[in-house]
Amino acid sequence: MASVPDSKKSSTDIFNSESKLKILLVDDSKIIRVAVSRILSGQFELLEAVDGEEAWNLLSTDHSIDLLITDIEMPR
Repeated sequence: MASVPDSKKSSTDIFNSESKLKILLVDDSKIIRVAVSRILSGQFELLEAVDGEEAWNLLSTDHSIDLLITDIEMPR
């Protein structure tokens, strides 16, 4: 059976794979970051950033980030 390219995988394939999706969580509120992290950390690999500039630097250097969760209003 031929393997399916990453861009063609269904959400079922992604969630059933052995590697965890990498999520960048960006929020200037530590309370929000802790709450979201507690919910998602068991199923996903999480990175955190406290402002837009830190998030941009992570996104620019780590091309393995699959999803960004961010506050719409935040410093920098």
